[in-house]
Amino acid sequence: MPNVMITGTTRGLGKTLAEFYVEQGWQVYGLARSESTIQSSNYHHRIVDISDWNSVDTVISEIKEIDMLINNSS
Repeated sequence: MPNVMITGTTRGLGKTLAEFYVEQGWQVYGLARSESTIQSSNYHHRIVDISDWNSVDTVISEIKEIDMLINNSS
């Protein structure tokens, strides 16, 4: 199963992309500054401020392999 990391997954395009890849069977790692409403065993949410490299680095080290990154947050 491929893995995708998507930033900004709590609303808008990021949430839509996360839901799409979950439906396709991907393991989705969503990053955002607030809680997610996506409920799926294929969705793994982390509350992260991507402007803080230390918090992002911690999340990346938890994930074994990332096949695709979608940087959607602003």
